Amino acid sequence: MSLAMEEDSTRSAEGEVDRLRLEVAQLRDALLSRPVIEQAKGIVMSVHRCDAERAWVQLTGCSQQHNVKVRGLALAVVEAVSGEAPTDQRASTVALRHLLGWPAFNRPVLDGQLHPAMRLHSVPRA
Repeated sequence: MSLAMEEDSTRSAEGEVDRLRLEVAQLRDALLSRPVIEQAKGIVMSVHRCDAERAWVQLTGCSQQHNVKVRGLALAVVEAVSGEAPTDQRASTVALRHLLGWPAFNRPVLDGQLHPAMRLHSVPRA
């Protein structure tokens, strides 16, 4: 084998290693994001009384329409319901207005009290 062929082979192998490293990093990121996305889907399902598929369509559609990553939007939904301070104010505003239907200036949990909009979706006891 000539020196040029060996160099090409080495570059090809290095390129493959770089591609695989990127793929592993993306898969790790997806695994870390999955629980928050699933929680957000559950919240959207509860608020809109829909199935998981419809909740996913709402999350992804809102993400695309407002140019916010799904994982950021999902985190904003979970933070809104749990009363945590928003990590990303823009994602939080989009989540509150477009996914949860609340005015952006309201938080779902204030001073330990559940936002009235959340109570609207609870099932009355017989």
